[in-house]
Amino acid sequence: MMKKNLLIVLAFAGALCTSCSQEDTFSTTVPQKAGNDLFKFNLPLRADDKTGGIVSSLHAYAFSNGNYLRKFENIDVSTDNFQLSLPADKQKTLYFLANHSALTVDENTFSETELLKVTGSTDTTTPPPVFLYAKASVGSNTSERVDISLIRSVARIDINPGTDNKMSIDSIRFTGGADRTFLFSDTPSTIPADAAGVIYTKRYSTPLVGGVSDAENSEVFYAYENGAKEAEISVFGKYNGIDVEVNAKVPSMVRNHIYTIKLQGVGQIISGSIEISPWETGDDIIATPVI
Repeated sequence: MMKKNLLIVLAFAGALCTSCSQEDTFSTTVPQKAGNDLFKFNLPLRADDKTGGIVSSLHAYAFSNGNYLRKFENIDVSTDNFQLSLPADKQKTLYFLANHSALTVDENTFSETELLKVTGSTDTTTPPPVFLYAKASVGSNTSERVDISLIRSVARIDINPGTDNKMSIDSIRFTGGADRTFLFSDTPSTIPADAAGVIYTKRYSTPLVGGVSDAENSEVFYAYENGAKEAEISVFGKYNGIDVEVNAKVPSMVRNHIYTIKLQGVGQIISGSIEISPWETGDDIIATPVI
């Protein structure tokens, strides 16, 4: 994976998948349809990760050549494996949606094209929650175990107040960006045309102080990809007792990457089997206080 800029901070957010043995028991989400076969999918062991590592709910939407086949809601994620009943004679594409409410669809008109238009969250004042999604292709081999590779839906913005203990941070504001995102997207530059700007504010009851190890790379916001829309970070605090405001432009963000605000001079994929891969490293947002 290519590094985007200066910062290399990898926070492992999930346990690695362990291989399934031939004796694994696969749960079946819904009864098998006539003419369908049961296809096997793998889930890894999951560690407690507040940024999406725990899969609390899982839904799937199946298509063949763009045509809707069926949906699977509330797949049993209590075990590491499950089965889905699907046509054996068709090439299938499945979209998985984790830690998100199930979609309401008109099964008579729904299509893969329509699914890719679905957007999530339109809140302009509250940072979005983390949901996860994945896409998998399934052929006709029912003995094959299909691994799911989930991706976080958001970028993460961290703050590093630096090493100067004269610097303290009272609040951080994120403005601009996008208030919604496509649920299933592999193109970071493409965001909903009707996306509005947001204003997120994080206030600290106890200021973050430079030179304190616990304050380094402190998580601030989750944010959606902003494409070509401008976004800005404003940091409010004090330097040696004097009020300061630091402003920095935010780059075009990519979901699943971390972007760190650095005060001196901002996220990752899931590989293997429903495994939350480490947050990838995004760009630094360099912000220098002007006293």
